Amino acid sequence: IGNNEATQKDSELMTMLAAGGYTVREITGCHTYDEYQALAESQTCLSYNPAAVLAGQTLEERLSQKHLHLPLSYEPEEIRENLQRLAAELSLPLPDFAALEREAEAALARAGEAAGDMPVAIDYTATSRPLGLAKLLIQHGFRVERVYVDAMTPGDRPAFDWLKENAGGLRLYPTVHAGMGMLPHAAEEEFLAIGQKAAYFTGTRHFVNLLEGGGYYGFAGIRALAGEIAAAAREEKDTEGIISVKGWGCCG
Repeated sequence: IGNNEATQKDSELMTMLAAGGYTVREITGCHTYDEYQALAESQTCLSYNPAAVLAGQTLEERLSQKHLHLPLSYEPEEIRENLQRLAAELSLPLPDFAALEREAEAALARAGEAAGDMPVAIDYTATSRPLGLAKLLIQHGFRVERVYVDAMTPGDRPAFDWLKENAGGLRLYPTVHAGMGMLPHAAEEEFLAIGQKAAYFTGTRHFVNLLEGGGYYGFAGIRALAGEIAAAAREEKDTEGIISVKGWGCCG
């Protein structure tokens, strides 16, 4: 629950549930009112975005659905812990974590080659763990210079502490601060942005159009996101056209 985009079908989350014989329902897959109503028949309610936690708790109270919050993460250890918890709760087979992590590492290496020395900016609308994503990319050689974030979720605090110690040149920008409107929306270098706000504030045409994690989850999610980063480094997007509905020139 709580997703604006469908969870990727080849994520460990979905493949484990399929292997266990479970039917998975998401509001993003509902095309009729009956399909929407069928959501209430589920025995378990899964969430991974923090904004959905209260909804999950409410469904547990009202419909007696077991709520499991398995937060979106870019930390291998936390990803494994989440999936192990899922397996224990629903008697599911565990995947080969080592193989999945190798695939994610290989995808990040390819993305790093594509990005080269491009500076990277990330914003909080792209993922609930922007600082965690910054840490992951820095650990894999990316030149992350900016994170646009207004508040820190508890899950992102460990990454913040790590970044303080290991990424002193990283700058954090509050998007809602009035002074942000006075900054030039262009950079001396072409940024590789992850998220629409990061693309807007850097004025780049190289960006990953990602919202609230994009449905990516686990090691498969890291692999898929790395592919999008590589594509964004190579190809330009019509940034103004894509995000105009968010308020960029939509009245003119």
